[in-house]
Amino acid sequence: MKNLEFVEVLQQLGIKKNVALMITHLKDVKNASSKDIQTATGLRQPEICIAVCTLRDMGWVTEQDITKNGKGRRLEELCSTTDHGGDCQIFEDQKAQEAARTRETFHRLKELSTA
Repeated sequence: MKNLEFVEVLQQLGIKKNVALMITHLKDVKNASSKDIQTATGLRQPEICIAVCTLRDMGWVTEQDITKNGKGRRLEELCSTTDHGGDCQIFEDQKAQEAARTRETFHRLKELSTA
């Protein structure tokens, strides 16, 4: 139940559901293969791939290739939140910047409407 709420809060912050599900799963495990993520989250492989790319671009996930029984597989690991200045700080900073831009836009709109 707590994980469901965690996913919902991430979505309220504008995080897509597949990314929110993956963050939620990876925060509770050291690392996971794509198959592990699929089983735990119910996401399909294309959704996992998109989430991995998104998180990798944000610097929030690391990947490592391993070989087991002659088969290669990739493990995903969520970077420590301390690497990003504290719990969810990256999201807080992003939303603060968005709010500042919105305030500036409204201020400019008011200026233009009275001119």
